[in-house]
Formats: sequence, C-alpha cells, structure tokens
Amino acid sequence: MKPLLTRNLKVKFLGITPVFNDKTGILNPQEIVALSALLTFKGKAIKTLFKEIKEKGENLDEKIKIILQKSSLRGHASLSTTPSLCLTYEGSKFLDSALTGIVFSSSLTTSGRRNQVTERDIVFPDKIFFDKRAKKIYQEVSEKNIRFFNFILSQGIPRDEASKILQYGHYGTVIIQLPIESVIGLKREYEAEREWMPEEIGLLLKKIEKEAKKLGIDLLYATREAAPRNVYPYPNIFKNPQKSNLVRELRKTEKLIDGSKLISIDASIPQTLEKKLANLEKKRKATFSSLKQIKKEWLTLLALLQEILRDYNLALKIKVLSSIPWRVWGEKKRHRT
Repeated sequence: MKPLLTRNLKVKFLGITPVFNDKTGILNPQEIVALSALLTFKGKAIKTLFKEIKEKGENLDEKIKIILQKSSLRGHASLSTTPSLCLTYEGSKFLDSALTGIVFSSSLTTSGRRNQVTERDIVFPDKIFFDKRAKKIYQEVSEKNIRFFNFILSQGIPRDEASKILQYGHYGTVIIQLPIESVIGLKREYEAEREWMPEEIGLLLKKIEKEAKKLGIDLLYATREAAPRNVYPYPNIFKNPQKSNLVRELRKTEKLIDGSKLISIDASIPQTLEKKLANLEKKRKATFSSLKQIKKEWLTLLALLQEILRDYNLALKIKVLSSIPWRVWGEKKRHRT
C-alpha cells in the first residue's frame, strides 16, 4: 500500500442550495440570491422577477453580474450566507480540526473514538515526505503514537479517553456543509496564517474555487472575497504561536495546578430563575422515577429545560482557563451540546 500524502486529498461535491428548477427554467445559487436582493425592495417573488426578465428580453447573466457587484461587493453578507455547499473529503484529521471551529458549518466526521487507527493510516504532509530526515522523524513519532494508543486500548482504557492522545496526521473522512460566507472566512484565515495551518486547507480551497463556476457561485464568491468587510470569526487553533491572545496572556500569570482554573463568574440570577430551576429539578426527579414516567414526560422535561436556556441563557457566565484538549470544542460543535 502506498503512503498517504496530503496531496492525495479526495474531494467530492455533493451539492449546493438553493437551486430553482421548473418549466420556466433553472436558476443557480448566485442568480437566486441576486434576484432576492431585488425582491427585498420590489416585493415580488423570485419566479415573477425571473419571468419579467425573460419577457423583457434582458440579459440575465449581465443583470446578475451588476446586482452582485452592487450588493455582494459591498459585503452584503446575507447574499453569501444563503448559498450552502455540501462536500465530502478523504484526508487527514488535521483538515477536520481546521474546519470544525467554523461556527456556521455542520459536519459528520470519522470518529477516532469508534474507528480503529493503524500505522497505515498515517498521512504525510508533502514537504515532510520528500525530506528524508523529516519523513523519518515524522513516521517514527507517528507510529509510536498510534502503537501506544492501541496498547492502552488493549489495557482497558476507554476509547473515548485514549483517543485524546492521537495526533491529527491520520486518515479520516468528513461530510461538511459550509455557507459560501464561511468559505471566504476560511480563505482569509488561511492567507493570514498560511505558515501555521494544514496545507490541506489550501488544497481544499483550490478545489472549491475550481468548482465554483459549475456550482453557480463564481461571481458571488469573487465579489464577496473582494468586498472590504470582515466575516464572522471562528476559533482557529492553527495560528502563529508567537502572537498574543487572551488565553496566552492569561497563561503567563495563572498557574494550572489541576489543569483548570476559574477566572471569573458573572452571575445575574433573579428569583424567578431560582423558582424555575427548583421546578425543573422537581420535574426531573418525577420524570425519572420510573420507565413509564420517562416515556410519558421526557418531551415535557426537555421543553421546560429549553425554555429556561432560551430565556435565561446569559444569567450565568463562567470563564475558565483550561488545558483540556481542543477536541472538547469539537464535541460541542458537532453535537450542539
């Protein structure tokens, strides 16, 4: 079996939304959002606008181009947050970890907690693979890491805990959904931190850009990329370690004897919330009193909890400095918990 390299990144585009298709014709994502920009002040349905353009004999492509230059080029985010791309890829878990933090994405990934990882799954970065000494070091360290991972599994350590020691340079698969706005954000982050981010990010971006015209987002992508407006930030972990940030500055002054330290608590808890929490606990105990009650009351209990979280979400804010692995964010992100 040939070694796996980052250049072997396989990407398959599964589709993009929104797309309009009926007997009057087909509209791709950028055409739909461009016409949507018109309907916001014309008060007409997209289908009606499309029909009017055809009846007047206007050039649809030229009209879309003009609208996008006026709206998307100004950084009108709703145009680029609406079209959403779905793709699947086979690559290293480095790529998975670079994408997971994107706030408006959604992904299904290979689970290191559930799948067997062997030495054949090592993915070599191209530059390391073609440097004899670097390849030797990377391979030896990666193989030791994977062997030790499998050893502690054999000793009864739960896979969920053991998987935390695995390095990211091994094979995995992902299905991910990304708004075009998020792709632009990813590219800007990559351009700013190119030396510190996985090279697979650059490869993925090239594949997306190559496919942009076929997906019907080429003009939208180009105008939003050129727009002098920021995109929503996300917690990218692959960045220059020499630059300061909040966590690094706190780390200079705070000692993590037990791995975590409470930095601050901001509490604003009214009596109504205390009563609701007491009622929630009472309801929880009653629900879990028997299997019959669980089947009968589980949805009511969840609805009550959801209501409290919705109405009092900012009542308690806790800031903790912690050495707990990055994958905790991955769990939060993927499972929305």
